[in-house]
Amino acid sequence: VGEQTVRFLRTLREFVKYYKNEEIKYKPVQFDRESFFDIINLVGFQPQKESILLICTDTLLNVKCVVDITEQSGDVYAITTPERALKTALMNEAKCVFMAHNHPDGSLGISLNDIAITNKMDGMFANVGIAFIDHYIVGYGMARSIKQYIVKSELETGMPLYDDLVFKV
Repeated sequence: VGEQTVRFLRTLREFVKYYKNEEIKYKPVQFDRESFFDIINLVGFQPQKESILLICTDTLLNVKCVVDITEQSGDVYAITTPERALKTALMNEAKCVFMAHNHPDGSLGISLNDIAITNKMDGMFANVGIAFIDHYIVGYGMARSIKQYIVKSELETGMPLYDDLVFKV
């Protein structure tokens, strides 16, 4: 494949991503369990690498945008910054946000880093009046709620599930 073809395909991929994101602004989609995979597929996950998506909604959970906020990615990690997530939400005038990241191996396991970033994002967004609804792990056509896992674990143990870890996010 020639260099021009590669440039054309990259440009086409960026155009499709832009168009799908613009389409969602004019054809409102409400975020719910049934539409979850349709919404995250608008931007899509890279099948071989972890990606982090931020879904911005209004107060009625009508999706305003779906943005890939991944800054660096590998087959077993993805890195972003809370500041990037916050900037994205503020630029899109979000009232509520969801975060989702994929595990290319299909597992739905939750790491201590997943718990720590979920808690950090929750507090950061609360400080600016944006509701951080949930953080999902996606694998093999299924999704797992990290916030639900945290609440269930805290109820079972009677202790807060939060580690003040140094983590890559």
